[in-house]
Amino acid sequence: MARLLHPIKTRVYRKFLKELKWDFKRIKGDHEIWYKKDVEKEVVFITNDKEVKPFIIQQNNKTLGISDKEFLKLIKK
Repeated sequence: MARLLHPIKTRVYRKFLKELKWDFKRIKGDHEIWYKKDVEKEVVFITNDKEVKPFIIQQNNKTLGISDKEFLKLIKK
């Protein structure tokens, strides 16, 4: 069975978060942290990597409240 998610460029992931109205909060070490008002958890990914790895995307999708399939639809827009 083929994997659903593949690595995406970090700059594309940042743009995706901005489109969903998430705001950059800070960088702590090598982790970039994004937040949204009224959402308890934060979206976190490694800022120094050129790509965001699939397992990070999958974890963050849970925080975003979207499925992996929904993520792929939104990222292609």
